[in-house]
Amino acid sequence: MFVLPDFIGKGFGKILMNDFLNKLKNIDGQKVILNSEPNAETFYAKFGFVKIGQIETSIKDRYLPIMELNF
Repeated sequence: MFVLPDFIGKGFGKILMNDFLNKLKNIDGQKVILNSEPNAETFYAKFGFVKIGQIETSIKDRYLPIMELNF
């Protein structure tokens, strides 16, 4: 999921995430793991995701947070 920078902060990400989380109720699973854009880590944390690690990118000194949500 990605929201273009011009639309960040306008509620579209929240709509998409709430739709995604509602769809999780219909599957047989226990958790979601995702690689986050570093600037979106706080966004995912608001929905209950926690950082469990990070992945180094091809850009020097840049890491993607690995986020997990148990449901």
